[in-house]
Amino acid sequence: MGNYIIKSKYFIDQPLLCMVTGVPASGKTVLARELASIIINGAYLSKDLMQSPFTSTERLSGEIYSQIQAPTFNILVSFTENQLSLGKIPIIDAPFFINQWRKDQYTDWIPPFKKAAEKYDARLAIIRCIPPSIEELKRRIQGRNYEWDSWKLKN
Repeated sequence: MGNYIIKSKYFIDQPLLCMVTGVPASGKTVLARELASIIINGAYLSKDLMQSPFTSTERLSGEIYSQIQAPTFNILVSFTENQLSLGKIPIIDAPFFINQWRKDQYTDWIPPFKKAAEKYDARLAIIRCIPPSIEELKRRIQGRNYEWDSWKLKN
């Protein structure tokens, strides 16, 4: 979506929760930010944006990550509820699908967001970003040059 210029802006008058998920470097952030820029009543929040001030090296494990994982998740859910209560369209950018292979307490991450959507009679849209190829994914990861991504290039 980053290759297109969208000139129109939209107001969504039906309650909606938009979750943009997928593996790291799949294009989640680009898509979520683009959606937030064209949805007038959109409200964007990124998991990485919240975690970055606390750690530049840990994203999947480690002492700091273990301390901020639960509060980050809870803030995402609270933000969702708050924005829905204000008539906004929350656009959540988070790589939740990674939790499925980690088998942690957030493996089943959908129910808290589904509950929030139901509370405000909102539709729940889950957009899963998939990179076009393994080669492109590796190129993106290399281009990001994040410390916490180095293990991804080994597999």
